[in-house]
Amino acid sequence: MRIVLQRVSKAFVTINSKIVASIDSGLLLLVGIEEADTPEDIEWLSGKVIRLRVFPDETGVMNRCIAETGGDIIVVSQFTLHASTKKGNRRVELYTEAYAQQYPSGREEAIRPFITAANLVRVLGLGLNAGHDLSLENLNYFHQQIPGLLEVSIGHALVCDALYYGLENTIQLYLRQLKN
Repeated sequence: MRIVLQRVSKAFVTINSKIVASIDSGLLLLVGIEEADTPEDIEWLSGKVIRLRVFPDETGVMNRCIAETGGDIIVVSQFTLHASTKKGNRRVELYTEAYAQQYPSGREEAIRPFITAANLVRVLGLGLNAGHDLSLENLNYFHQQIPGLLEVSIGHALVCDALYYGLENTIQLYLRQLKN
């Protein structure tokens, strides 16, 4: 579990240009929860956030927590906090398991946070990789919606498909997905 927090005077979340949540003074939390996180992990980190002394007291010293200020908290799901950074800071890799899981029930909704993350990566001038559970079923749509993708990790799906279609045919099938 990872959290990025920022003190804010105002914050809001929009979906399709409509504000769905907003706060005045308080904390904005970008939260990435992964499968290995337990309820105990979430409870521990939540308590830590609430107790963080990141607000100034009357003398200007950062000595007050959110509960002492009466401020609000807005939480935004941000699974991209688990992006792979093993290759340094030349590229960002989007971890696409959530996209692959949500794709069958609504690909437009599944891709939305990845488009946001990809736009930020481009603004930062970094390269973009993606991978985890990308397959013949969902790769083409992902590739069409995320231009500038430099590399995709499709190892597991490729091996499984190769058992069925043969390796040469499978490679050709995946290359076709990336040409459109």
